[in-house]
Amino acid sequence: MRVLLVEDFQGMMQNYKKIIRNYDENIEIITATSFSDLRSKLLSYDFDTAIVDNDLSIWNDYGEHDGIENGKKLCDLLQKTKNFKNIKSCLFLYTALDKIKIANDGNKIDYTVIEKSGERDLIRKFETEILEVMNDIIDIEPPVTLDDFKKYPTSKRIHHYKSVINKDKRPGRFVNKSNRYLWTTDIADDDNKEIACLKPWSEQNINTFAASCYSELDDRINRTNKLPAIFWNYTDPILLREQKECIRDVDFENNFINLFFRVSYSQSIAFHLLQNDQQSIDFHNLTKLIDKTDPLILRETQCEMIDIMSQELENESAIKKKLSAVHISTGYEIVDYFDGNIDYYDVESGIAYVDLVSRINSNRYLKKAFRYKRLTDEGIRFKEEPFSYCVSKFEGTILSHIEPL
Repeated sequence: MRVLLVEDFQGMMQNYKKIIRNYDENIEIITATSFSDLRSKLLSYDFDTAIVDNDLSIWNDYGEHDGIENGKKLCDLLQKTKNFKNIKSCLFLYTALDKIKIANDGNKIDYTVIEKSGERDLIRKFETEILEVMNDIIDIEPPVTLDDFKKYPTSKRIHHYKSVINKDKRPGRFVNKSNRYLWTTDIADDDNKEIACLKPWSEQNINTFAASCYSELDDRINRTNKLPAIFWNYTDPILLREQKECIRDVDFENNFINLFFRVSYSQSIAFHLLQNDQQSIDFHNLTKLIDKTDPLILRETQCEMIDIMSQELENESAIKKKLSAVHISTGYEIVDYFDGNIDYYDVESGIAYVDLVSRINSNRYLKKAFRYKRLTDEGIRFKEEPFSYCVSKFEGTILSHIEPL
């Protein structure tokens, strides 16, 4: 579940984040530090719900210092932004005597407005309301058929899998289970139970046993003609090496299973790297688990690190310091990582002009020309379809990756 949190006062923002994480520590919280940063985040993500302060007196990058005027501009910005229309519920906080009126515009957004009184009273009200708002979790997007999925370019396959694991309604599925679980999936067996792979009690034949489980999954996909959601267990860093070993030599008929694993593995490596100081032995050992011959894992690991750190409002210097440690260890460097949006398309030349905003530093803007066919090949066709654009350097070669959002 992904929440948009808009609050200009850092003290209150930390209070809100604490309440949300006490409710569910797995909720992804996206924050903004200015109007320009908010615009970038709105164009980059879909949100399940939003919690918005109407009085933004600290934000002045629109030239206004009046908090309520800024609040009105914020509401106008939200209503005009495509991604906000995907939000099913919204909690507005206000200090003005009159409640801000948000036009539903036919989008059926359920919104709640509560008044800011004293800080303690607000937190109490907020905690009551947030429990209701948080319960309005949207469903994962309509299922994609296996036949359609096989026609997707790799970037769109990656995006699909990320959308599944990021909106998993049970992100803590392994928290109360032992490390014997390697993975589970939503595809059921003959007894209508989710297929899961548990490590055997004897560690000697774990790879053979895991290969048998993967073979069962591969076969079940073919028989049901269903695209699965697969969730690997990384609750303990020790599992990273085991998971990698268990899948390494498996020959899948449905080779997207391996792609899904590489994406989930990269995200987990990134998470664990950020839990450790880059000078520590644990950090060094984690970088050894990154396959230095796999550009996808190299890229996805560092891009996930950027996403996590930018959501935590880390500055460019802090982000680059962490990335540099991974770059030194792996030889793979992220030059920059952008949110992209088509500004306009020249039909005669076949060139699309794209606005790019860096995720490493949201104040860095670029305009770049792309061959429109390159964008359409990755599933990007219209102005309303944002995408990410990663530029990297590996073994002396400049690489780029476009992915729908």
